[in-house]
Amino acid sequence: MANALLNASIKYNITIIQKYSEPGHTQMECDSVHAAIERKLKNREIHIPSDFISVTLEAVVVDIRAIKYSREGIIFYKLKFDDDWTELPIRPKKIPLVTYSNLHAEPIPIASTKFHHLQQLKAVLPRDCHSFYDNLPYV
Repeated sequence: MANALLNASIKYNITIIQKYSEPGHTQMECDSVHAAIERKLKNREIHIPSDFISVTLEAVVVDIRAIKYSREGIIFYKLKFDDDWTELPIRPKKIPLVTYSNLHAEPIPIASTKFHHLQQLKAVLPRDCHSFYDNLPYV
């Protein structure tokens, strides 16, 4: 994951900051991130895949540690939120920039029957979600 984020930082000339929980400050140590997200999903309506993003963001906490991936290819870290950024010790060899291609040239179409069943579901979905279902490719 770290190499993929560093690769993206260099390729797109951006800085990425990855934040995560400090053990003991925000949740019980035996809890996992997945469990926190599942608790947020209870009694929630999910109409389109992007609805999972808001649920996931709600499960994130504010007391954090962080890793920063710079566009210059340097990784920094914080052991405590209030700490200054510290450069990760230099690796013995440089990792080459990797380019990833899409697995498919276009979205994989679903079966026509599945498409039509999903269209019927739109009757109970909010109108602003309809375009997602209208634009699904099908055969």
